[in-house]
Amino acid sequence: MKKTLIYLVIGLLIVVNIVLLFRLQKTKTLTERVSDQYAKMSIEEVRNSTKLARNMLLQHMAENVTLPIVKSLNPYSGDTILLSDILKQEENTLCFRIKETHCDACVQHGLRLLKQVSEEPGSNIVVLCGFMNTRQFVAFSKAQNKRLSVYNVTRIAWEVDEFDEPYFFVVSKDGKVHNLFVPLKEDERLTERYMHGVQQKYWEEKVNCNH
Repeated sequence: MKKTLIYLVIGLLIVVNIVLLFRLQKTKTLTERVSDQYAKMSIEEVRNSTKLARNMLLQHMAENVTLPIVKSLNPYSGDTILLSDILKQEENTLCFRIKETHCDACVQHGLRLLKQVSEEPGSNIVVLCGFMNTRQFVAFSKAQNKRLSVYNVTRIAWEVDEFDEPYFFVVSKDGKVHNLFVPLKEDERLTERYMHGVQQKYWEEKVNCNH
């Protein structure tokens, strides 16, 4: 009887140990998973902070400088057009620079915002594409909102154009660059806030003045 009881106790202890070992392993796996997630989040946060610092520097460097000479090729006539001749001298113009190598989700989000804003009174928007293939540019151009002026530009001679990311900037009536902004794909709300700010600063002010 005593032996049976001892065996039962030993068996129970073995079962308890197995359960504890299983739970310990599960906790260890969960801890490692949380640790990995935290490490990834930390790396992502550092990466985003680095991007934001870089973007702020680019914005400051480009603020109030004269727009570089930007050439656009007319796909229909083959003529070269200067962007400075295209822009309406009496209006501020929001430009969106995109290339075929840019993040598609970032480009589409930017275009959706532009299409919404283009319906607002006083808006003046130009999309500067970077398509190597003329047919792709023509197809892209035809698919856009008619209120968006679309041009194909191979290169803009300033530092921000060397990064493989879309960006916005405003060209004022006197041909100066203002409010350069490089969106973070991890934070689309930041782009929405930028767009709202540009709308208030340039277009709502114009509408109010006209009234």
